[in-house]
Amino acid sequence: MRTPLGDLLEKRTIQHPSRIESVVISTGLIEMTVGGYPWRLGDQDPHSTGQLCLCFEDVAFGKIDVTAFCKDSQMWEEDLEGLTVIRLVDVPWAQPCDRSVYCHAPIPDPIALYVALEKHLHSLSALKTPEDFLNGLGSLSTGRPSMLEFLRICNSQSFRIAEVPEALLSVIAQALEKQDVSFDIVRHRDRSQKRGFG
Repeated sequence: MRTPLGDLLEKRTIQHPSRIESVVISTGLIEMTVGGYPWRLGDQDPHSTGQLCLCFEDVAFGKIDVTAFCKDSQMWEEDLEGLTVIRLVDVPWAQPCDRSVYCHAPIPDPIALYVALEKHLHSLSALKTPEDFLNGLGSLSTGRPSMLEFLRICNSQSFRIAEVPEALLSVIAQALEKQDVSFDIVRHRDRSQKRGFG
């Protein structure tokens, strides 16, 4: 039986012991086998155990630290204690990058722009970094992060500096306005992503 994890967690509370027994990562898919008390089934004998396979499909670029769930695995068997599921539609920084920001002059202090975005993302506990949004640092250009490439682009006369979701647009705009850099914003209407869980 397949049940969306978000729906399951709305109906049932994770109980312990809980162990992450294996994690398999393949293109677009993460499968995590967990064992311990069968909390997903409702009221059970407190000494019963079982397994559950958590499947995360359509996984795109991102980061996962499964050791964060397993810090005290041997001692407490509470691997799922920190597991939370958030609907992507409720996470502003995870929305499609449907805004491009184009500058019409060099940016005097590109590092200030980088730091402003980095601090903002950190304040949101975002799972993304400036490299995911600023041109030259990653996927917007070659896919290989390079601060030198970012600085080179920022020294140009006309260039795209960022692709961001609407929620991050004000951070980029304020950082550029502080440096008196002229810029335009272009909205891409046809960009969409699947809406699942993160």
